[in-house]
Amino acid sequence: MSWKELSAMIAQGFDVQAHSKTHTSLRRKEGEPQEAYAKRIEAELAYPVEQFRKQLGRASDVLAYPYGDTDDELLPYVVKYGYVAAFTVRRQSNPAWAYPLRISRSQIYAEMTLKDFTANLTNFQDEEVGAARGSDGRVAGATGAVTRPVSTAAAPFGPWSRDSLAAAHNERSEQLEQQGRLRQALEERLVALTINPRDRKAQDAQKRLEGRIAQQTAALVQEGRALVGRGLLGEAQQRLLVALSLDPTNRAAFETMQNDVREVLSIMHTVRAGDTCASLAELYYGDRLRCEVIAETNRLALNVPLRPGQKLKIPEIPGVPFQLR
Repeated sequence: MSWKELSAMIAQGFDVQAHSKTHTSLRRKEGEPQEAYAKRIEAELAYPVEQFRKQLGRASDVLAYPYGDTDDELLPYVVKYGYVAAFTVRRQSNPAWAYPLRISRSQIYAEMTLKDFTANLTNFQDEEVGAARGSDGRVAGATGAVTRPVSTAAAPFGPWSRDSLAAAHNERSEQLEQQGRLRQALEERLVALTINPRDRKAQDAQKRLEGRIAQQTAALVQEGRALVGRGLLGEAQQRLLVALSLDPTNRAAFETMQNDVREVLSIMHTVRAGDTCASLAELYYGDRLRCEVIAETNRLALNVPLRPGQKLKIPEIPGVPFQLR
């Protein structure tokens, strides 16, 4: 497209951004000297910004990586040349804490139908997160136990009063708290207090719930950070998601997810006859001692026998690329 055509698109409301100069991979090539790499990346990233200013009257601050290729060595250059966000080509959803320089994007092709496009957007996945912790210290919900859902159906019609309406929300809050669903319990108390701000019992319950949430969230964030330090990103992510389900505005959990956990890459392995946790660690990491990462990610005992056909998640360990030998 010409610069004139791009200007016309911008005038119609389209956002036009950079895709590098020559559309070659921006990752460092094998054997490429550092100085040569820095010079090549300057041409690939700085030139588009200059041309945008010259031709369109403004810089480009968003980059789409050619072929989605990126790594930690490239990111400082992306920042250096003024980009504040960058897109890969990983076809998956972006949570709120997605790292701005590794945002997933889904490419749209001419042959795609509306059904294809819809399926392309349906890529969120459920995460099993609990709420409170039981007496054994485990996160509620982590064991797969099923709790009886709290009914949200309206009460039978009868004489209406402010007190009876507040009481219904207080009752639901008590049920939710017993199930360990502290955030939802707190929300029900807040509704009750909106209806009847003088309800002393609801006020006390609100303070109690806020205290429990603060205490458990702090503990979960601490655990999450410790797991990050051990390279157990999948387990760290689970703890931090529980913390965010308790307190969606928790800055510590959010920033740890964005800056330290980021994106947990993993491979699903189907167990074959003869596979052990140690042999899988040797296969994927080149180190049998990293068996604990696989065991903890899948909540298995270290020496538990594996069943043929069993599905195991093999997480990537930062700094330890998959071997697949």
